[in-house]
Amino acid sequence: MTQSGDCIICGENNWALAYRGPVRSGAFGTEVPQADIGRCSGCGVLRLAEEFCLPVQDYMTDAYRDRLEQSTDEERYRREHDWQQFDVLRRIGSELLRGNIVADIGCAAGSFLDHVSGLAREIVAIEPCQPFQTGLKNRGFHVFDFSSDALDEWKGRIDVAVSFHVIEHVEDPRGFLEDIQRLLSTDGCLFVSTPNLDDILMDLLPDYYRPFFFRQAHRWYFNADSLVRCAEQAGLRLRRTIYSQRYSASNMMGWLRDKRPTGMSRLPNIDETLDSAWKSYVEGRGKAEHLMLELVPAG
Repeated sequence: MTQSGDCIICGENNWALAYRGPVRSGAFGTEVPQADIGRCSGCGVLRLAEEFCLPVQDYMTDAYRDRLEQSTDEERYRREHDWQQFDVLRRIGSELLRGNIVADIGCAAGSFLDHVSGLAREIVAIEPCQPFQTGLKNRGFHVFDFSSDALDEWKGRIDVAVSFHVIEHVEDPRGFLEDIQRLLSTDGCLFVSTPNLDDILMDLLPDYYRPFFFRQAHRWYFNADSLVRCAEQAGLRLRRTIYSQRYSASNMMGWLRDKRPTGMSRLPNIDETLDSAWKSYVEGRGKAEHLMLELVPAG
């Protein structure tokens, strides 16, 4: 077992091997042939052994997105990500955003922030990838590399913070949440999301789905319990757990049939009625592919 040392989240030093095998190194079809992932006995989080992780510096340049065959071009980013914002906005609610100071931690090109810029009073955009920052500044957002850089100006002032699919990448998830907690106002809240370790496909097709789910870019893997424990260590408490399934019944059936993702394409004779039932089923049982917590300061 290559994972050792104190867990940076809970301090325990007792790791069990949770997975040994291939992990994705970028887009589907690229992989590291064998990597180790350990499970912390204290908080239950899974962690990819450090020697297999991407260098942190990759997130400040084009390198990370190049691996995923994505781009730092703003227009392309919007085409790829705008559709994901509507479900998030529906779940958060516009009334929570209107007239408030909103921060997006790890906002990339700012697709979410573009959707809320007409509602929010002020917007703080936190994004380490330098190619995205010029566009964010040009749109009038207050831009910082990291949450810690924003503390001098914005500590205790943020009403609503969001961070979508970022915590799994960082070196120190607890410290990451602690910095956000310091930014929040007394009545502020944080919505943090990550891929759900309890995704139903991890049970239905483990031999094929686990090498897809586990990836070199993700140091950490959370289910609801382990993410709540991490948040509690950072001075936050749970207000709400939200599961959302963005991918359809066709994607699930494609995995079972072809042992590979089919994205958003629809199989013959699979309509929106079945998709709606499928999404409702996995979300209601906590088995959806996307996990989001609403958190507030513990004090």
